[in-house]
Amino acid sequence: MLKLSDIADVIDCLHETPRYTNEGYPVARVEDVNNNFFNFDKCLLTSKETIDYHNRSHVPAKGDILITRVGSFGRMSLIDENKLMCIGQNVSIISPHSNGTFLYYYLKSPYAQKFIYGNSNGSSYKSLSLEQIRNIPINDKGLDKIKISNLLYSIDKKIEANKTINLELSKILNLLYERWFLQFDFPDKMGKNYKSNGGTFIFDEYLKRQVPSGWTSSNLSKNSLTSIISPGVEYFEKKNYLATANIVENDITDGDWITFDSRQNRANMQPIKNSIWFAKMKNSVKHLSITEEDDWITDTYILSTGFCGLSINKVSFGYIHCFINSEHFEFVKNRLSHGATQQGVNNNDLKSVKLLIPPKEILLKFNNLSLPIIKDINNNYRQNKELNKLKEFLLPLLMNGQVGFKNP
Repeated sequence: MLKLSDIADVIDCLHETPRYTNEGYPVARVEDVNNNFFNFDKCLLTSKETIDYHNRSHVPAKGDILITRVGSFGRMSLIDENKLMCIGQNVSIISPHSNGTFLYYYLKSPYAQKFIYGNSNGSSYKSLSLEQIRNIPINDKGLDKIKISNLLYSIDKKIEANKTINLELSKILNLLYERWFLQFDFPDKMGKNYKSNGGTFIFDEYLKRQVPSGWTSSNLSKNSLTSIISPGVEYFEKKNYLATANIVENDITDGDWITFDSRQNRANMQPIKNSIWFAKMKNSVKHLSITEEDDWITDTYILSTGFCGLSINKVSFGYIHCFINSEHFEFVKNRLSHGATQQGVNNNDLKSVKLLIPPKEILLKFNNLSLPIIKDINNNYRQNKELNKLKEFLLPLLMNGQVGFKNP
């Protein structure tokens, strides 16, 4: 049986942290390697001089596989585009001699994963040595590597495409929100931009700023648009429990399956239609918007008490979605957070979150524009979950030869 070292080179990092800069080229750190195609967008940057120094033994290229070795060891990302970069500490490169895409999926199969996680070093702080990586057994005899890699790659590319679409749709929502509710250039009764065409304003004493005439203000705890959802769940046979760690920004990763009787105390928030949720913890950007069409969420999940939920007046859904997803809301939430060990906000703190209340007709117009976009975003999240489940189902079957391909 082959070993990984027979079909790929394994290159270690320099064991020193690159000097970061405000501009330049991406550095792949442990936290950037996340079991998907490598995402350059959120990397810290470094200079060309540092890149050249760190890449003396190998220049990372398309088809290479990044693998973490210390702490959160065994995570992998496939480099899917040629872009100048270097790797940070505790990250190594697997550079395949051919068909890096197939090797990437093979290493994510249960067979390879069992070897990786069963051969780690250390009792409290796990690590993976270069020798252990090089000794990963490769049993690919009789497998159609090209067809397998093409199939799994096409699923992942669709997932990535949906993520890109959602990113662009979120940008559109943010632009609409800023134009209507920060710049106040929403369409007036004549269809003209309100502020740009001489719309009248009044000074709001609570908000301490000018707002359009007829608009009011309140706070997030008590207002005419939302109400805070209390803890408590209806009886269920089996549901998936989402802790705050299971949501990253707006993306859901399934947690543990639980029953009503076996659930822990924190599994006590009931997701309902027309509700919006956010993590209470400081510096924790985790949001969940549940429209009236999102049965796939309400029928499947129970949420942690680490989330705060708001039941939303239907015509206000788009507005509150944008408000909760805004940088301003996270800034205010962080400023209000408190606690000795784990800082966060509670329901009482929401009294200090100021909320502009537009007239119903403005909310309705904005909802007609924004709600279809939110539904498209959620549909893409749902489709990605289904695609990931399909990939997880097919991966072991393809790699052990239980599923093959018909000849045309």
